[in-house]
Amino acid sequence: MLLVSLKYSPVYSSLMYAIYCTGRELDTPIKFFCHNNYLPDLIEKGVNPSDIIPYAPQKKGFLYEFLKKEWRQGLNAIAENGSINCLVMNPHPANAIFLKDYVTYIGGKRFLWLHEPHKTFSELLAYGITKGLYFYIALLVARWSVKNIEQCLLPSKYALDRFRKYYPAMASNCSLFPLMFSKVTVEPKERLYFSFIGHVNKGKGIEPFLGLVEYCWKHNLQFQFQIISSTLYEPWLSRAKQFEGLNLTVINKETISDLEIAEGIASSFAVLCLYTTVTQSAVVANSMMQGTPVIGSKAGSLPEVVVNGKTGYIVEDIYDYANNIKLLELSISNKDTHQKYCFEEFEKNYSVNLIRLYLSQIIT
Repeated sequence: MLLVSLKYSPVYSSLMYAIYCTGRELDTPIKFFCHNNYLPDLIEKGVNPSDIIPYAPQKKGFLYEFLKKEWRQGLNAIAENGSINCLVMNPHPANAIFLKDYVTYIGGKRFLWLHEPHKTFSELLAYGITKGLYFYIALLVARWSVKNIEQCLLPSKYALDRFRKYYPAMASNCSLFPLMFSKVTVEPKERLYFSFIGHVNKGKGIEPFLGLVEYCWKHNLQFQFQIISSTLYEPWLSRAKQFEGLNLTVINKETISDLEIAEGIASSFAVLCLYTTVTQSAVVANSMMQGTPVIGSKAGSLPEVVVNGKTGYIVEDIYDYANNIKLLELSISNKDTHQKYCFEEFEKNYSVNLIRLYLSQIIT
């Protein structure tokens, strides 16, 4: 079994290592083919260096890799192992070319883990022009990639339904493969905040979050908020700075560790996911891990993964601040009950202990 990731991401790194460990338990050797940026992280986690086939682009940037295809040199090392199954982790524009080459030079079954099967034009606009254009290109590449696989793996039932709708020819060749995580255990924390976690853009609900912060400050409501992100840029950075030190704490730096994220979530009454579009969310899984409920919108998969009244709440209108603060109050008064349900939800749906079930469909 070959696990391929052409783009660095801590989320994929954790999942990749979990697949690696489970493969060993199932007596199925797994090798990685990945950017050399992965090397330190994977080796630190416990991956044997001999199980990694790295490639090192001469220049930075996905466009350079897409055009130069320097990762092709690793195909010779892969080919020595004969025809083996291949799981490609998206997103990366080179996936389509890689899969096409894999058909030509290697053979073996090809699986694509695709977390964004389709977005409508209005959903793309919700991210802004630059980010929306990036996603549009990614979707075009995804369509190309799907042509060269036998099986597509999707992270939620919502994503699965979307894939079947927009790829009807592959409707019988797709299955569920959710994000799964190793549990990060932290010391018990006093819950203080309502938090925004992760990437900052329009689609991720930063505008209604900051609107809620402003509303509470102007109405002398004593809620405290928190942003933990490595991508808090303008214009939202300036807006957040207006309330920093008042009713908002901001953790904004280039690298934020899994432990820091876990501690931030554990110190929260709830995590706010007021998204306008979402297919899957690592934030939800990590919130469940720390026994922290999610206050989410009706967008995408959120109504599927947030059990209203138990593991969080679904809001009717992300900009109806007067009504949404009632959910903040409920999160505080019901924190012990929410914690119980969230811990149960993590073990039931997001723990890497479940990965054997999902991985067996790929490696057998």
